[in-house]
Amino acid sequence: MKLFVTGATGFLGSHFLRVALEKGYEVTALRRSAASKPRFALPVMPRWLEKGLSDVTADDLTGHDVIVHLAAAGVKASTRSWPEALEVNVLGAIRLFEVARRCAGGPPAFIMTRTFYEDLVAQEPRLNENPYIATKRVASEAVRLRAGDYKAPVILVRVFQVYGPLDEPKNVLSYAATQFARGEKAEFGSGCGRRDWIRVGEAAAGLLAAVSSVPGIPPATVQDIDLGSGKLFSIREMVEKLASIAGLDADIVCDFDPARDRPDVGVELAALKPLHADARCAEHEAGLKELWQSTLDQLGES
Repeated sequence: MKLFVTGATGFLGSHFLRVALEKGYEVTALRRSAASKPRFALPVMPRWLEKGLSDVTADDLTGHDVIVHLAAAGVKASTRSWPEALEVNVLGAIRLFEVARRCAGGPPAFIMTRTFYEDLVAQEPRLNENPYIATKRVASEAVRLRAGDYKAPVILVRVFQVYGPLDEPKNVLSYAATQFARGEKAEFGSGCGRRDWIRVGEAAAGLLAAVSSVPGIPPATVQDIDLGSGKLFSIREMVEKLASIAGLDADIVCDFDPARDRPDVGVELAALKPLHADARCAEHEAGLKELWQSTLDQLGES
């Protein structure tokens, strides 16, 4: 199958691009300019299409079997804004979906990622104050509502707590690994918040499994799947395991203080419909070792 991938230079996108190319898929990857690159070297290069998300045309999409829409704005808190989140996450997703309808010969299957936080808004209404969460939620519902007459399958992929090499430095496990590697104390909230953690390599394989499932799904059908293990582990458990892998005493290198907790610390949700989940998904030893080694390598190069 031929894939059209947005967000291919992001964290999950880079890993997905690598596994798709390794498996021999023909990939067109959207990026704003040649300056936007995946986070590591690829086995082969995709066909790059350099334009904005809102500039994609039906001609660009025609000939592809599956669109894998991973592009999003506001993932990082430091660059989060309502105008950009609305433009990319809502208007960008809806435009792409509507343009796909006009493809010669029929639309490609449409795969789009969601954040698991979308389903926790009723439990914690303040999550709607987060531009990323709120706009992703609107986009998911809009695509779901418009899928009834879409002449190809639609798959909405709920993404849980992905972690691994080359993640955003301020994300909790990457931050912890960097502090440990620098010999500096890592500061956290209580660490009691539980999440469904999934190694980025497993998440990328899950996305590829979603792609592979497309031929068996009828047109105008919406399928929901999860990228997660179905099990919950606390932030503190994961950080302490990472410290142990680094050969450190967590009581010495970590400072847990409930006063730093965010309002959403108590909200939790585990994957219910994992498409790609085996015994390794919830065994985090290998994933944390991979993260730790990658952090040492990065600091050694800097």
